[in-house]
Amino acid sequence: MSSRFAVLRDGGRERWIADDGTIYRHEDQDYVVQQFYESRVIDEFVLRGNTATLKCLVPSFVGDFVDVIEWIADDGTSYSTDSREEEVVSQYFEVQVYDVFAIRGNAAIFKCQVPSFVADHVDVDGWIDSAGGNYRADDEQMSYVVGQRYAVNVMDEHVLRGNAAIIKCHIPSFVAEFVEVDSWVEDETTEIYPKSDYDGKYLVLPSGELHIRDVGPEDGYKTYQCRTKHRLTGETRLSATKGRLVITVFIRSMPPIGTCRQSDIDFMCLYEANCYA
Repeated sequence: MSSRFAVLRDGGRERWIADDGTIYRHEDQDYVVQQFYESRVIDEFVLRGNTATLKCLVPSFVGDFVDVIEWIADDGTSYSTDSREEEVVSQYFEVQVYDVFAIRGNAAIFKCQVPSFVADHVDVDGWIDSAGGNYRADDEQMSYVVGQRYAVNVMDEHVLRGNAAIIKCHIPSFVAEFVEVDSWVEDETTEIYPKSDYDGKYLVLPSGELHIRDVGPEDGYKTYQCRTKHRLTGETRLSATKGRLVITVFIRSMPPIGTCRQSDIDFMCLYEANCYA
């Protein structure tokens, strides 16, 4: 059903008159003409377990002025856009955790398998182990880091007397990302910490290695251990083994005397030789 309108101009002002005699003026609040329309919802086909989206089809000639404010199910349940909780239809889903195979001593990562049709709206809130331990991401770091056994070692290093030596702290690769060298211990008593003074005998490098200058015979009797710190748990651990410096002394001896032969003539000559002890 449609209406016909006529335009009247009176003193520069326009008025609209419908064929039933109704007058619409700009100064009136009631100047919107009611227009009949119907909205529709079409059936949607979807696989069981997947997500479905229903659309409210509004005629294009009123689409700019009509908003969807509510959905009503056939059981009378109302879903309003005024509340975020009410506008989401509950959908059943299950999450799963599969077994993970790992070599003893290595790291293992478990994944929470969330169905794809709800993956955009579901977050992992925490983990629970068979012993009842609860690990939540919003707690302090100590509560959601699973402790893992590991050992660090220090090996003997060979060096010439008078040279500089570098002793390394060997950290297992599966925890190397989270463990750093905090200090070194000499003879189980003296702590050597990183410092900005580079003029001393000892220097802890940024990589955690211990740099020892001007190695002498007395250094060969000392032992060295590294102390590590886990940056997630804060746990400190002393190396399981102690390293030593194996010092080689360079000795220059007197040239030995031997017999040389040239052009069928034998004569005494000197040889030059070096030895190491």
